[in-house]
Amino acid sequence: MHAQAQRQGWQEDAAVRAVARSHRIRSDVRMGRARPSPWREEIRRAPA
Repeated sequence: MHAQAQRQGWQEDAAVRAVARSHRIRSDVRMGRARPSPWREEIRRAPA
């Protein structure tokens, strides 16, 4: 496998992890498990 294909795969993997992390943070806020943070402020301020 050459370097470009490897780099492409690493970037895709990083993107998948970033999406999973942001999804987990959002669900934690919805469940009220997350510690107080700008995330919760944004959700409280946003129209339902």
